[in-house]
Amino acid sequence: MKTKEEINYMVKEMVRALCNGGFGRLQAMLGAKAISITDNSFTFSFKMFRKANEFKIELDEGLDLYNCYFIKTRKYTTNDFMKGIQPNDKKFEPVIVKEIKGIFCDQVKEFFENTTGLRTSL
Repeated sequence: MKTKEEINYMVKEMVRALCNGGFGRLQAMLGAKAISITDNSFTFSFKMFRKANEFKIELDEGLDLYNCYFIKTRKYTTNDFMKGIQPNDKKFEPVIVKEIKGIFCDQVKEFFENTTGLRTSL
């Protein structure tokens, strides 16, 4: 089990790999919001990309490489309620749209920008 300091350091390195700065830069450039932080992964939501609305960076500690996933999650809306659709329906489960495994730290930014067409830095 990792300590809180180790997890914080790892997340900072993941964000630095993506935008050459802190999470504040991701918030400014993409409208990013942190969703979850675990022992070896960091997930944030962002806007302006129709195919996916979440990005997950996962550290493969054995190889010291990163696995990246674009995830599409659909939110339960009032319109769904009016149609009689329940929140536990399959259409609300997260779907992995695109993934890449085993990339180096400096390739994470390139993968994100090439896939979304969004820039993470000026």
